[in-house]
Amino acid sequence: MVLVVDDDAAFHRLVEGVLQGSGVSCVCVRSGEEALRLLKKETPKAVIIDGLLPGIRGDALAMTLREKWEPSELPIIFVSAFFRDMRSRQHLQVKCRVDAVLHKPITPEDLKRALAKIPTLAPPPELVDVPDEIELDITTAVELLSDYLIIATERIDALHKALKALADGEEVESLKTLRIEAHRFRGTGGSFGLPELTRLGGQIEDLLDTQKKGAPVSATVKAQLNGLVNALAMKLSRAGANLSIAGTSGGGSKLRVLLIDGPGELALSCGEAMAKGLPIRLFNEMPEALASLTQERADVVFVAADRPGFDGLDVCETITLHGFGPVVVMGKDPSFAARLTAQSRGARGYVHRLPSAQALLRVAVDFADTPKGLSVLAVSADRTLLGNVAETLSADGHSVLPCLEPAMLFEELDKVAPTLVVLSADLPGVNLMAILRALKGDARHGHVPVLVLTQDDSRQLRLDAFEAGADDVMPSPMSNIELRARVRSWVHRRAHELRLAPLTSLPGLPGIAALREELERALVLARRGRTLALLVFEADLRHLLAPKSRFELDAVVAALGARLALGVRMSDMVASLGGARFGVLLYDASRADAEKLLKHHLERFNSQDPLGDSLHAQVRGGLATFPEVREGADALIDVALRQLETPVT
Repeated sequence: MVLVVDDDAAFHRLVEGVLQGSGVSCVCVRSGEEALRLLKKETPKAVIIDGLLPGIRGDALAMTLREKWEPSELPIIFVSAFFRDMRSRQHLQVKCRVDAVLHKPITPEDLKRALAKIPTLAPPPELVDVPDEIELDITTAVELLSDYLIIATERIDALHKALKALADGEEVESLKTLRIEAHRFRGTGGSFGLPELTRLGGQIEDLLDTQKKGAPVSATVKAQLNGLVNALAMKLSRAGANLSIAGTSGGGSKLRVLLIDGPGELALSCGEAMAKGLPIRLFNEMPEALASLTQERADVVFVAADRPGFDGLDVCETITLHGFGPVVVMGKDPSFAARLTAQSRGARGYVHRLPSAQALLRVAVDFADTPKGLSVLAVSADRTLLGNVAETLSADGHSVLPCLEPAMLFEELDKVAPTLVVLSADLPGVNLMAILRALKGDARHGHVPVLVLTQDDSRQLRLDAFEAGADDVMPSPMSNIELRARVRSWVHRRAHELRLAPLTSLPGLPGIAALREELERALVLARRGRTLALLVFEADLRHLLAPKSRFELDAVVAALGARLALGVRMSDMVASLGGARFGVLLYDASRADAEKLLKHHLERFNSQDPLGDSLHAQVRGGLATFPEVREGADALIDVALRQLETPVT
């Protein structure tokens, strides 16, 4: 028989399924202590050990076994979400003398390949003939991620029930449950691209370890546990909410920027950017700039106030009086007085001289007008109130969609994907706090701010609403002026995030900001004689938006990223660019090598259904290389993304 030492019942089922029909039995235990007791009675053909076990750790158990059995007598397969670095691998191979190391999450094929190398098992042919190099099956990856999120949600429920039992005085069983479930999050979150779950699970487990056995749990510890569990629940609820619309192209549109400046390095960079089609307009004098602004309004106007013989503040004031958009002054005086003077002349921002066109585009996001046309979901049984909210917010260009039935709330959320929810407390037959907690616990929309309207203006209700997840509370009947002011304030605070929302990355994968930063570092080396390449991929999943839920599409996109990561070197970087787009940074890769790799990946994705028969997706690609593109990280990204419209084949 094979002995499995793991506290995860799902992993027990995976091993049992792999061994089924092979003539090899499987005995599963949940701790190292249980394993040692069993081993006193019988020696198995092999042992599969999880790294992070309750009580004695997996590596300590392996060393204990090696004191009695040699590898030829008792093979050990070590399976864990941790122990991934080189030092850990050396520890497992040299000190623990394990025969194989597998990293969770693993597929049945991974386990079959490891078992096939253990001669004492004499496995059947289907376990022996496993190729040395296997790719992660995309359908399996989708199922693994989907199953994990479902199981993790059930574990959150178990944690909340344990907290309630703890508050009711049932300390022994509740502490046991808290420890077990926290340990499971600690051991699995990072493997599914959710390192925050691992961190918070570890904090809960470490806090429980400080609790003396038999001692009553203090109010402070209970409060800490409650806070950590709520934080864990919130992180999990946001795990599937990082794609605004799964399967649609990511990447926010660039803002239109106008610069009034004289000759110099910045002007030269902006001239080159204009020639490449970037949304920048460059003018030396104000009359030409005003004429351009009359025809096409800019999102942000940068004015040089450090230019000799040119009154940048006077230009700023003139543009502001004409209402031609927010103005950012580039000055050289960092004093408080200089900033106040610029503000009095109409400037929204005051910055030092920026080095390049890419820097202008990047900074423009912070000073542009707040976004218009946001979607707001208003939930109320009062049609008059809904009409009033719609009329009030439409004055600022926002569209308000009504929801009269609480039972339809989550269906409407999926349809609308709002940026704000206005929730009335007058919903019949529904507890306000319950619906708030349910909304904040939703995997996709839990991050959406909620404004509560209530006729009960008591302090206790406001406190309860904030505790349940409300972002703001207003008395009803409401003041239209106050409602507009509060929504404007919220939009202003989140303007930067809203503009970059399509660029939000998937859990576990760096986003475009991290890719840009890494590209800048790589370009420093490349300019010293090395090369680099950037590949981009986009899967067209629009045909799946209707038949598949957003939750399923999130899992599909995450699995696409996982499969792509398996097809490049460990030293390369794979990043999520939003939607179903991914970027791959290849170090020391020539253009010829990059073109070959791009062609290989596109053929691999498109020659067969990469997601299974029911999830076919067409994948496009593009590339940009240095030194062919020399203008910087943003230019490389832009060149590669533009090719998605006319894909390289």
